[in-house]
Amino acid sequence: MSREPNYFNIGLFLLTALLLLVVGVVVFGTGAVGAKKIYMESYFDESIQGLSVGSPLKYRGVEIGRVESIDLASKVYNSQLKDNQINKYGKYVRVVTAVDPQSAPESLIKKDDLSETNLRVRVTAQGITGISFLDVDYFTPAEDYPVLEYSWEPEYKCIPSTESMMNSFLSKAEDIMKEVSKVKFGQISSELNALLSKTNKAVDDTRIEKLSDNFIALTDDLTNTSETARKLISDLDISLKEGQLKSLQDSAIDTLEKIQDSAGEFDKGIASFDKLCNNANELLDIEDVEAENVTVPELLQQLRDTLIQIRTMAASNSRSIEKLIDNSKRLTDKLNETAEKINQQPSTVIFSNPPEKSEVLK
Repeated sequence: MSREPNYFNIGLFLLTALLLLVVGVVVFGTGAVGAKKIYMESYFDESIQGLSVGSPLKYRGVEIGRVESIDLASKVYNSQLKDNQINKYGKYVRVVTAVDPQSAPESLIKKDDLSETNLRVRVTAQGITGISFLDVDYFTPAEDYPVLEYSWEPEYKCIPSTESMMNSFLSKAEDIMKEVSKVKFGQISSELNALLSKTNKAVDDTRIEKLSDNFIALTDDLTNTSETARKLISDLDISLKEGQLKSLQDSAIDTLEKIQDSAGEFDKGIASFDKLCNNANELLDIEDVEAENVTVPELLQQLRDTLIQIRTMAASNSRSIEKLIDNSKRLTDKLNETAEKINQQPSTVIFSNPPEKSEVLK
């Protein structure tokens, strides 16, 4: 006769096997077995709301570990704190993290004293869910992110921390509000009201309508003065034009008189030339040299002298003729140039300097 199976024992065995299977999957799935972890700790002088055990530790967005424990530093290192240090360091929060050496950067693993680097860790909010994680990154310059002081010997390697972005923003906002609270708005308002009252009184005491009338009268006077000055300049322009034209006319008359003198001298030269020619003819017309008591050598000498005088006179008169023609040409060109300039630019008569005497007028 066969025995009946014990269903209780069978059920207990199945439940135990299932539990072991789940534990194995969890342990091996998370890499908790066979993976060497490096423990590090950090201290925060602020609230770490949203951070809990198991929260990720990330390096520039890459997960390199997780939070293992969160405690107050004064509880863990109470034996190393003196009475006068409890108030200073007792508010620090100690966070221990397990770092995966295969994922973490070498500078975090190999460097013994991380306070000598710009590497810092801070609490970072993950969206609007209220959950936070630890973010490791390089912050420069290092002077703007000082390392928290502590007096105990850390159990693990310490990663220096810096305040979170939200806490930094709130600190700056609080500083601004403190400065704003120092401003005496009531006193400023009173002084501003007093200034406005004095300004209104000054405006009322000033006769605006009278000032406006005086300003209009002054504008009219300036307009009349401007018209008078414009008319005076116009009259002066006409006078200067007439004066310069008269000066040019006088200069032209002087030049013409010189031309007439040159012409008179030319006429005298022509008369002398005619006289010499007549003398030469008379010498050549002598038929009886002996009757005139003139020897042939004397006759030839007189003829030679006469010819020399004729040649000299001709050369002198030739230069006079050339000079006369040149003076006449220069005078004509100068008169034409001046007349054209006055027609094109009448204002030059007022604003230009008197012209220098030309070579013709000197």
